[in-house]
Amino acid sequence: MAAVMCDTPAGIANAHRENLAGLAAPISIETDSAANGTRFANDETARAATKMAQALHASQNGPVLGRARPEDVLASIKAAEKATPALASESSKVWDARMMKSIDKMNKEITVDEVKAAIAKCARNTAPGNDGITYEVLQAMPGTAVHELTSIYQQMLRTHTMPPQWKDGEVSMLFKEKETEKCTNYRGLTLLCTMGKVFERVLLCRLTAHLDENQLLHENQIGFRADRCTQDHVFALQQTVEANPNCLALFVDVRKAYPTVFRDGLFTKLAQKGVTGDIWSTMKDMYTGLSSSVKVAGTGSEKYPVETGLMEGAILSPLLYTIFIDDLARKFADSGLGCKVGAAWTGALYYADDLCLMANSHAEMQDMLDILDQYCRDWKFSPSFSKTKLLRFGTMNTGMRVRQ
Repeated sequence: MAAVMCDTPAGIANAHRENLAGLAAPISIETDSAANGTRFANDETARAATKMAQALHASQNGPVLGRARPEDVLASIKAAEKATPALASESSKVWDARMMKSIDKMNKEITVDEVKAAIAKCARNTAPGNDGITYEVLQAMPGTAVHELTSIYQQMLRTHTMPPQWKDGEVSMLFKEKETEKCTNYRGLTLLCTMGKVFERVLLCRLTAHLDENQLLHENQIGFRADRCTQDHVFALQQTVEANPNCLALFVDVRKAYPTVFRDGLFTKLAQKGVTGDIWSTMKDMYTGLSSSVKVAGTGSEKYPVETGLMEGAILSPLLYTIFIDDLARKFADSGLGCKVGAAWTGALYYADDLCLMANSHAEMQDMLDILDQYCRDWKFSPSFSKTKLLRFGTMNTGMRVRQ
């Protein structure tokens, strides 16, 4: 049951803390393979992803000379995929010479120009984290200070460590709808230290370049990607309906998408896309030891650990979620299910965690939902059934009942 708020700032803050702490608790993974062996209820994939993430962490840390090379990482990924086929990703099949060069580029020394560019992109007049340092302060720094900050970032990248204070979020609650006394009717806005967010922006630029250069994200995913916008999908939807006049569209909403991301699954998928070495290990440390507290009217709650999901308010979170969900689009496309416009497949249209499935019959849509269901179970997340809606075009009577 969600916590109910009382009428003092401290009581309100602690009620929200109780609610958010429950959401941020570790994801439960069944350790006994015999306990849930049915096709739709099996944590084998999650266990394998956790094992892979642990092995990758061990091989890419420690003394520099003892860290695994990209070739060794790929061999480890291939072995894990062979042992657990549900782990397999198309991304790990395209590691070529260009990919290897891109991996080296991602892990090169951080330059002053990169840091200056990251600071310049920061929005002014935004609230700082708990250190009180605003973006305006960073943008006003002299050249010597930027050089010093670059050295700090470089040391973080090479040692795979992030200052604990930069992992501490301060959550402000924004009311959404319905009863004001229920914590579930509020959305948390997390404030993080600006220097940590500038570092994230440096990593974001490198990750984006790597993913785009190697075409590692599905073309139907347009969320937070350059030269793409929602109008693209509006046009694609219109063209799909015109080419498939009796089609069905299912608009899927993922329940608490960012806060419930299975982290070991995320870091497995990052490695499969060639995000390895220092940048992988540094991001792994960024998501180790996270904590948050809730502040209401100047009164803060006790801290609580954030052991699941992506950090709300973090610069990297939208891209990391896109990477986490990317293989689902490929599974739909590989199945041959869904609508087409000529030769172009439009069976699944994505904007980050928002998904629209397009099918020509209720039977085809049910088959697509079975793929979605299995992927959700494999990677430990679920749709919000109350917010997932079916839209029928044309005059066909589908008689469809979605299995939950």
